[in-house]
Amino acid sequence: MNIIPLYPNCSSNTVHIKFKGHTEVNAQAGWRWGFVEVTSGGTPIYGAMQSTSDGEAQYTLTNASSKLYLVVMGAPTSKHDYVWEPGWPRIHRYPYELRIENAVPEGYQSNFRADVKALYAGHAHSNGGGWVANSATVAASVYVGPKAMVVGSSNLSGSVTVNGTARLENVTASSSVAFSGDCNVYGGTYTGSAQITDAAVLVNTNVSGNAIVRENGWGYGVTYGGTNVIVGGDAEIGSCSTAGVYLQTPHGNNGRSNCDGLGATHSSNIDINSSYSNFTDAQMAWTAIGCSGGGTSNIAPLATATTSYVSSWETIAALNDGFPPANSNDKSHGAYGNWNNPNSTQWVQYTWPSNYNISSVEVYWFDDNGGVLTPTTATLQYYNNATSTWVNYGPIPRVKDANNVLAVTGVTTNQLRVSMLNTTQSTGILEWRVLGTPSTARMAAQLVEAPKIETAELKVTVAPNPVQSVFTVKLSGFRVEEDVNLYISDMQGKVLHQQNLFKQREVKMDKSQLAGASGVYLIRAVGASGSGTAKVILNR
Repeated sequence: MNIIPLYPNCSSNTVHIKFKGHTEVNAQAGWRWGFVEVTSGGTPIYGAMQSTSDGEAQYTLTNASSKLYLVVMGAPTSKHDYVWEPGWPRIHRYPYELRIENAVPEGYQSNFRADVKALYAGHAHSNGGGWVANSATVAASVYVGPKAMVVGSSNLSGSVTVNGTARLENVTASSSVAFSGDCNVYGGTYTGSAQITDAAVLVNTNVSGNAIVRENGWGYGVTYGGTNVIVGGDAEIGSCSTAGVYLQTPHGNNGRSNCDGLGATHSSNIDINSSYSNFTDAQMAWTAIGCSGGGTSNIAPLATATTSYVSSWETIAALNDGFPPANSNDKSHGAYGNWNNPNSTQWVQYTWPSNYNISSVEVYWFDDNGGVLTPTTATLQYYNNATSTWVNYGPIPRVKDANNVLAVTGVTTNQLRVSMLNTTQSTGILEWRVLGTPSTARMAAQLVEAPKIETAELKVTVAPNPVQSVFTVKLSGFRVEEDVNLYISDMQGKVLHQQNLFKQREVKMDKSQLAGASGVYLIRAVGASGSGTAKVILNR
């Protein structure tokens, strides 16, 4: 069973999940999953239990002070009988993938491990930014990743690396030892090119040579060393320096004895589960709900992005492509960067065809530990249409490997800027979200009565069509100097959305502006020259 804390980041406190299990791993693969809310008083409230291996669900907190969890349990379609001690390779497993909207899972919240850091007075390490207790000694040559922790009387030197969410306490490590994944290591000495990774747990254990402890490997007061010793699976073995692959706790039923030197091809190490590859973006596609319930949604995909400068090998389109980064150097979906402009103020800007009431901005900084670094100063600016001036709203948080949220109140505008400066290097952004709602009062003031004349030269095209999420409306045939208004209506003629495009001839929209169920809608563009109409199909 996995219990995954979720941290809502939408004012509606409505969280949306796409769940997809890897049914190809074994013939009996199955799951049960659902939301559990725990009130501030400790009372659990259970959402509907889901049994699908490919589906979506959403849940709205009954109280903003509650905690929310997603609980996932492996539920085979038929009973498995195991002899003791079966071990990791001989147990059926049930991997799955998630897509999460309006929340972040444990490890991705901006204050991740703040509760643990409060227990250990310390500082961010100069090489990597991870938390190092003042009681620990960590050389500048050691890399401590932004989510990792080194506490207690730990002493790290050489080219040791501590990545992922690894947690080290009272550990002595040197040479090129690598700690990664979600490993927990307490006490012991680690040398050579040893690797401790995944969810391995070691207590007062000594590891040397090129030994590897991985997966759910467990060691207590033992020594692993020599060449090509691999302890993994869910194995718990005694001291060993004989080359071999140890993925099961020694037992007569699995044919293993301690440090027996058997290799990867031994039957005890052959996984009964089939291999699998991560799902593609298309396989994980869904129907986004936006920030529903509270009225706000991410309006960044509807904006046109511009900038003071973008490097030729980077792309400003990454700002509002909707892909959440895994970390600040995750360029898997592109990145905006302005290298080589060290110690200079650069900006990126969103422009919408009409005004929005802005409720918050969320910035995920691009940082490659080289020429592009998290800013030393960053400011949100908005355009005041009444005075035709840019106004500084306030500083944006500057935390690496995190979504930096700035709450906004009292701002209605159609233009926002992020102004940023790093005093030694250049800056960049992987994703910039803006939550807001249409300013209906201003929109109504901009509307003009629609002419009834429709001409063949005035065209409206929609792509993609049918619509599932974001779509683009393009106009042609209108005079360059004329303003154009856009109307969206159902087939009974009821106007569902309207806005003034002014002289813009291409605009991004999202399905929330087709305020209805699946079906056919009309989009009509109206200007002084006449009007053009297109049908759009909504698939929810």
